[in-house]
Amino acid sequence: MTLLCAPAGYGKTTLVSQWLVACGATGHPLAWVSLDEGDNDLLRFWRHLIAACQGVQTHLGSTALAHLSTSLQPPFDPPAMETMLTLLLNDLVQLPDTSLLILDDYHVISEPRILETMAVFLEHLPASLHVLLLSRSTPALPLARLRARGDLSEIQAVDVRFTVAEMDDFLRQTLALQMPQEKLVQLDSHLEGWAAGLRLLALALRGHKSQQEIEHHLASFAGSHRLILDYLGQNARR
Repeated sequence: MTLLCAPAGYGKTTLVSQWLVACGATGHPLAWVSLDEGDNDLLRFWRHLIAACQGVQTHLGSTALAHLSTSLQPPFDPPAMETMLTLLLNDLVQLPDTSLLILDDYHVISEPRILETMAVFLEHLPASLHVLLLSRSTPALPLARLRARGDLSEIQAVDVRFTVAEMDDFLRQTLALQMPQEKLVQLDSHLEGWAAGLRLLALALRGHKSQQEIEHHLASFAGSHRLILDYLGQNARR
């Protein structure tokens, strides 16, 4: 399993999408699930996950899906999730090639039963499947045990943040602006490498014509630009 954990606006989804293209991973079996708050339903979550895996192999998880469907028949008892997981894992073992399952926005998942079943799923994950979780916060999963077994790779915000040199390249490309090193360092201390904040700031600076105007605007910048606050406000409600 790989965990990519960073706050909103650090480009997690963009990074993974570009990585898939750059390394040619799009030619390998791939399942991608974009989660939302509506997926905080045990049966819906696993149906979506299995349906995504069927893009890798058409009939993969069919017996597990059929087991989940028993909850829709009288007497409407919840299915035994342990049985469903066993059926699904047995199918995954049979995959001929190593496949990749990406769960995007995993931070929206808070339902305890989903977290419990995901923990079981990951602890018994066969070598034929690699799971990549994208999350804004550390998920409630047995990460310590996965680390101890050498089964977990982690990418944090510090790994995906813009460096001072990368901010310099970005501003040169978007604004044709060459900033003094000390101002770049000051900007870095405000944004902390936040990719979305840098892009929003660049958009705000486009209305300033001269380099002197831009530098003056940057000198007064203290991480409180309205566009950045708007972005933070919108994502805090998600």
